[in-house]
Amino acid sequence: PGASVDALEHIQSAVETTVGDIFEVKQGARAAPRAAFIINASTFARLPKSERQWFRPVLENENIRDGKISAEDFSWIFYPNSVDLAPLKSEAELKRRLPTFSKHLLRFKDVLRNRRGKADKWWLLGEDRAWQRKPRLKIASAYFGLRDQFAIDQDGSGVIVQGFGWIVRNRKASGSQLRLHQAYLAIFTSNFFSRLLAAFAPRVQGG
Repeated sequence: PGASVDALEHIQSAVETTVGDIFEVKQGARAAPRAAFIINASTFARLPKSERQWFRPVLENENIRDGKISAEDFSWIFYPNSVDLAPLKSEAELKRRLPTFSKHLLRFKDVLRNRRGKADKWWLLGEDRAWQRKPRLKIASAYFGLRDQFAIDQDGSGVIVQGFGWIVRNRKASGSQLRLHQAYLAIFTSNFFSRLLAAFAPRVQGG
């Protein structure tokens, strides 16, 4: 990182723009205990079609690689607060609408009810992050990783769990929003950006 000091000083004196000027950087959802809310692809495939609409693909360290999202490694998160779903107002409604998955979730009821502020609606995520309720184009980044762990969620359906969402502030910009995101992704995944980032982000656990 010390080798980047001169470059950093030059950038900071010449460029006023900060990350906060360009992006809203949002934290991912909190799904604890993980085993209650997140299921693997084979379990998801066995659910009735009527219940699959309550799940969205998970974006996290494991499937953000080489600047891309690996669909082969998708886990699925129970996300009942999506804007296109009617709210689950009671446990009885949970059982009626999701007769198969509710049996799994009920195994964790005692643990989930002990979470602060969730006793009455224990089937909800600890923190779903309201910004994710409506699918939106975004860049996703993993909590821990190098430059290859940034990727574009083009259809916006993914729910970031272990990571952050990067939402471009200037939505009125002319031209393709996808192209704009691709341009920023090219910066984030560059060697130069990685070297500068190392000056601010210390290595932990050897990575």
